[in-house]
Amino acid sequence: MPQCALMVAAYYLEDKVVARVSLADHFLDRPSGYLVLDILYTSTEVRGLGVARKLFAVAVAEANIRSARGLYISATARVNSVDFYLNRGCSLLEQLNPELFAKEPEDML
Repeated sequence: MPQCALMVAAYYLEDKVVARVSLADHFLDRPSGYLVLDILYTSTEVRGLGVARKLFAVAVAEANIRSARGLYISATARVNSVDFYLNRGCSLLEQLNPELFAKEPEDML
C-alpha cells in the first residue's frame, strides 16, 4: 500500500505556504500504533517565531484524535532539528523502522 500524507495544518504568508505539517494517512504498523510525521516544514521567513511549535502541537493533537500511540519522526541529523523534537518530549528510538530508514538513511529520530 503506498503511503500518502494527510495535511494537518499550514501557515500562509500572503498567498505563499510558509509552513506545513502532515501525517501519514495510515499507521506505520498496527500493533505499534505509531503514525508517521510525514513532514514538518517552516520556511526561513517564519523560523524562530514559534510556528513549528504550533504545527507540531496540531500534529500531536491529530495523532491523539486518531488514537495513535505516538509519532514516528524521521528527522534530519541537524542539531536544531533533533533538539526541536527532543525538547518536545520525543526520544530516540532503540530500533528504527527498516523500511523508513532505507528511504532516508541520514535521518535519525
